[in-house]
Amino acid sequence: MSGPLKISVEGPNAHHVLAEFLAIPGIQGRVEPPVGAQNADSSILAAIAAIVGFGADLASLVGLIVEWRDRVKKSPEAHQLDVVIEDAHGNRITLLNSTPEQISSVLASLKP
Repeated sequence: MSGPLKISVEGPNAHHVLAEFLAIPGIQGRVEPPVGAQNADSSILAAIAAIVGFGADLASLVGLIVEWRDRVKKSPEAHQLDVVIEDAHGNRITLLNSTPEQISSVLASLKP
C-alpha cells in the first residue's frame, strides 16, 4: 500500500458532497480538518478527506462511485464543483470527468 488517497472537494456544499462520497458503502476514509475559505454564510467551500482503504471489490466500488458522480453532476451546483482524487505520488484525476478505468486505476494504488 502506497499511502492514503486524498479527495478534495471545492465549491458550494463541499462538506455535504464529501460526506456523501464517504458514505458510499465500502469506502474507508476520514475527513481532514477544513482548510481554505468559507463564504459569508459560513458554508465550507473546500473539504478534504483521506481514503485509507475499501472494503468492497474494486469493480463494485467503482460502479458505486460512478453512480455517486452522476448524481452530483445533476445537482444545480455541479458546474461550480471541483472534485479531485490524488494518490500518494501526486497523480490526480478530476472525479467528475474521469472514466471508470481511471477511477479504478487510482483506487488500485491502495491495494497492498
